[in-house]
Amino acid sequence: MGRNDGVLDMPDSGDINEYNKLVSKALQARRKIETGFIELAESIYDIHKKKLYRIKYSTFREFCEEELGFSGQTIYVYISILKLITSYPDYFPKERAIEFGHKKMRFITEGVNTIDNKNLDKEGKEKKKIEILETVSPEMASTEIESYIEDIISDLP
Repeated sequence: MGRNDGVLDMPDSGDINEYNKLVSKALQARRKIETGFIELAESIYDIHKKKLYRIKYSTFREFCEEELGFSGQTIYVYISILKLITSYPDYFPKERAIEFGHKKMRFITEGVNTIDNKNLDKEGKEKKKIEILETVSPEMASTEIESYIEDIISDLP
């Protein structure tokens, strides 16, 4: 009769060491992903601005899709995030933008861009943008940030 007390299912020290090593590796890779979106945005912005994509491609969209494997729309999201970071360095130094991560920065950027399209004077738009930038924090859940921004936008003319 076999044992059924779970002793044979318990991990040994080799399993624990392998687990710790792989978790550490996964966390390092996650950090690269979290910081990489800004590096990607900076690179593609320079390629677009200097029109370097023309070396191999006729359009920037073609470059994005063929060379990078991203849709043009996705690339423009990255560029918009970069523009927000550079436009509001007091609120988004690179380190803080990285703390927010790509998904949260996307929500913030989309909110700010939506405010730009609203029927407000320049001062009113800037005031609403600053309200968002001062309120959101990296500790907030993505859905909380998205909901907060939607509430502000829905109150605008």
